[in-house]
Amino acid sequence: MRIEYDTVFIKLLAKEVVKEMRRTEQEKPQPELISSKEAAALIGVSEDYVRKIKDRLPHVKQGNNNQGRLLFVKEGLMEAYLNSK
Repeated sequence: MRIEYDTVFIKLLAKEVVKEMRRTEQEKPQPELISSKEAAALIGVSEDYVRKIKDRLPHVKQGNNNQGRLLFVKEGLMEAYLNSK
């Protein structure tokens, strides 16, 4: 048995699904991002050391690859640092 759907209905349904996905995405709490200076103070090391071990810590880079700003995800930072030792 084959069922055919109206293309207008499919397009309206797709628009509603996308709208709901966007709404849900906007409701997600965004992680708190802190500077390398704040991250260093939080885990008790120097700012230079935080930059050196950044790949072991939860972080994001904003901007271009060469001169972007390095920000650390506050939640889980201490745990990641302790687990990286």
